Amino acid sequence: MRVPKERHRVGKGRLKSSYFVSRRLTSTASRWDGCQIKARQPALSCLFIATLCYTGSNCIESLLLSSMEHILSSLFVVLVEPSHAQAKIIQGQFSDLGISQYERFDQGQTALEAIFRDVPDLVISAMYLPDMSGKDLVLKMREHEATVNTPFMLISTETAFEALDPIKQAGASAVLPKPFQARDLQRAVNTTMDWEETTLLKLDDYDPENLEVLVVDDSAMARKMICRTLGKMGIENMDQAVDGKQGIDMIAAKTYDLIITDYNMPEVDGHEFLRYIRNQSSQSSVPVLMVTTEGNQSVLSAIQQDGVSAIFDKPFETEQVKKMIETVLSFE
Repeated sequence: MRVPKERHRVGKGRLKSSYFVSRRLTSTASRWDGCQIKARQPALSCLFIATLCYTGSNCIESLLLSSMEHILSSLFVVLVEPSHAQAKIIQGQFSDLGISQYERFDQGQTALEAIFRDVPDLVISAMYLPDMSGKDLVLKMREHEATVNTPFMLISTETAFEALDPIKQAGASAVLPKPFQARDLQRAVNTTMDWEETTLLKLDDYDPENLEVLVVDDSAMARKMICRTLGKMGIENMDQAVDGKQGIDMIAAKTYDLIITDYNMPEVDGHEFLRYIRNQSSQSSVPVLMVTTEGNQSVLSAIQQDGVSAIFDKPFETEQVKKMIETVLSFE
C-alpha cells in the first residue's frame, strides 16, 4: 500500500475547474496553433502544455489522458475490505488506474475513526464487514457533518434487492459488482465523484431555468443528489416533497413541468403517487420520472402500464437522466 506522507487532495469542486479546462481544449483545437494552460486550482496546479493543430485530435486525447491520470493520482481513497485476497485485487486495480493514495481497513469502526480524522475524497467499502455492514458505515458517515457529502461506493457480490436497496437509499453513489476490471472501476469512480461535465438541457419549447420541477423522495440525501444533478443542467426552480402524500398536496397547489419521484416511500409510495397523478389530478399529462432500486420486473411493468414516462436506477448517471428529461419533455 502506497500512501505518501503529503497528499495533494482533489475533491469534486476542485476537480471540475481543471476538467472544464480540458473540455475547453477540445472545442478550441481548430483555432489554436499552440497553447499553455494552467489548472485554476492549487490541488491541480500542474502546467498543461500542448501543441494543437487543426487535426490535433491525438494531441488532445493525450492531454486529456494525462490530465485524468494526474487527477486519479491526486485522489485520496479509504478502502474498507476485510478480505486480504479481495483487497489485493482492488489494490491492483488502483495501481492500474494510477490511484496511489489510499488507506485500507478491514473493520468499519477503525475506518470511521480514520475517515472522521482525515476526510477522504472517496470511500469504497465491501457490503459485509466484521463489526458492521456497508449500510451501517455509510449511515454513520451521513450522520457526521464533515462526511455527509463524501462520495461512497459499494463493492459487493450481493445482488438481492433486499440487501442492496437499503444501502442505495442510504446514499451510496455507486454500486460495483464483483468481479470487475480496472475500466469498470474507473467508470464507477467517475460516476461516484461526479466528474462528468454536464451540459445544459437542450429543449425546443422550454428554457431550463424556467422549468418547474417537483422532486419527491423520503431520503433527504437522495433529494439533494437529484436537485444537484438537475441544477447542473440549468434547472433552477425545484420544489421538494418527503413522500407521495406531500407530493399530492403540492401538485394540488401548483402546476409542474416535470415530476421526479422515488418508488419506495412511506405513506404514499411512488406507484400510488403516479396513479393519483394520472387518474385524479389536474395534471394528468405531466411527465413523471421514477427513481427506483426495484428489480422486480412485474412491479416495473405495472408502473409502466400506469403511465410512468421513464424509469431509472438508483444510483443514477447524470447523462442518462439528462437524456431522459430531454426525451420526455420533447414528446409532451
